[in-house]
Amino acid sequence: MKKQTKISSFATFIFILGCLAASAQSWTWSDPQAVTDSLADNRNAQVVLLEFNGTSDHYVFWERSEDPGSTAIYYKLLYEPDEPEALLESPGVHFRNPRFISNFWDDDTLFYMFYESDQNGTIDIFYKVYTLLGFGEEILLAGTAEDDTHFRCDDNLGMVWQEGDKIMFAKLMTWNTPFYITDPVTIDSIGCHSPDVIQAEYITYLKYGADTSGLYYTYKWGSSWEVPVLIESPGDNLSAHFSGGTCGYDSGLGISMVVWENVNDGEHVIMAFDLWGEEFISEFTQESPFLPDIALYMIPVDILSESFMTFVNELEGNGDIMVSSEEFTGITPYLEDYLNLSNSSYIETNPGFFNGRLTEFCYADLVNIWESFRNGHWQLFYSAISLYCCGGTEETASTGIEFQVYPNPVRDDCRISYFLPEDTYVSIQLTTLDGRKVRLVENELQLRGEHSYELNLGKVFTSTSASGMFMVSLQTSEVNVTTKVLKVK
Repeated sequence: MKKQTKISSFATFIFILGCLAASAQSWTWSDPQAVTDSLADNRNAQVVLLEFNGTSDHYVFWERSEDPGSTAIYYKLLYEPDEPEALLESPGVHFRNPRFISNFWDDDTLFYMFYESDQNGTIDIFYKVYTLLGFGEEILLAGTAEDDTHFRCDDNLGMVWQEGDKIMFAKLMTWNTPFYITDPVTIDSIGCHSPDVIQAEYITYLKYGADTSGLYYTYKWGSSWEVPVLIESPGDNLSAHFSGGTCGYDSGLGISMVVWENVNDGEHVIMAFDLWGEEFISEFTQESPFLPDIALYMIPVDILSESFMTFVNELEGNGDIMVSSEEFTGITPYLEDYLNLSNSSYIETNPGFFNGRLTEFCYADLVNIWESFRNGHWQLFYSAISLYCCGGTEETASTGIEFQVYPNPVRDDCRISYFLPEDTYVSIQLTTLDGRKVRLVENELQLRGEHSYELNLGKVFTSTSASGMFMVSLQTSEVNVTTKVLKVK
């Protein structure tokens, strides 16, 4: 993984060492804990922070099937032992692939829930809007004569899916009310499958060729999409998606990565590629899918970033869930650098990283959730680690930008003040430690001189009333500066 290496001062370096030492004290995976029973098949879990049913907490949503004729979407609080509840179910209908966008700051909209359903015959994509009054009516997002599947979205409001063998893109627009979703556009239309999206307008997908599947990525520049780029990975490519459970990747403190597995002569190998062009290839292989996932972990200041990786290891038979075993090693090519997280005699599969709760000041959970085949059914389990996950340094001396948030600590109202040494385009974003992001200013041309932005944290994050750490980032065409803000009760 690429590391930024600029160090502004010796004092900053000493601060980093202190933070790394603090982080090392908490780096331990918890024992696996069951999320569901094993009386039905429970698969495709999604962990998300939501204000839902009067509670702001981390919920897990998943597909539950008691017979082949139907599939329901269930949910529960991740960290609580409460009983799961059905959210969407109907005899003879399959509800699948729950996905969420929850990055809102108006007074009413709390999240959008998307899902796939065959209730009309073919597989279509629907969504419901959850407000202070509860769920609204079901709305059709994509319904064509072909199956619309593999829907993915991110909290930066971008969404992609597969329509037959085409890749489709749309975006949720929230700058004006009422919110709306743009008309779908076709990204690629021949032999495509398995898309994913990150940072709203970066897309990766697979595309069939002559007996192989190539990996492509593209992004939107201005008002148009760049020509898709083929990532050099000869052979067949599977299981491609962007990094999950990312801490701070869109605050100027990290970089997006795509992970997948390459297959040659029946041998699978894990590969990863970041959008700066650096590549990772593991040294171990097996004859069955790894189903890998990676998570970016931001060390306290914006000059370092590390990563974790998880995958299915079937080299010894059952299929155990492996995960990075040592702190700050990032993605390593050697199997001995990973520990057996599930460590059971059952078949384990489909691990995935998600952001978890803020455990204490500056510490947040990274959650790994997977499926375990027990009692003839798939059961969900998870494990978590608590990581020092706040970031940001003010670099006013080196950038020429005077940037501060006052007061700090803050209860609700504060002012973002900054001085620009020249005319430039400006973006300002606020990020919480659990990954929620709000763009306060979006690529706005501002003149040289003093500027300010009045901010009320209670209105920005309606579900974030407790104390905690935030990050405010200011980005121009030349620099990106970030400062920490402590919200107190």
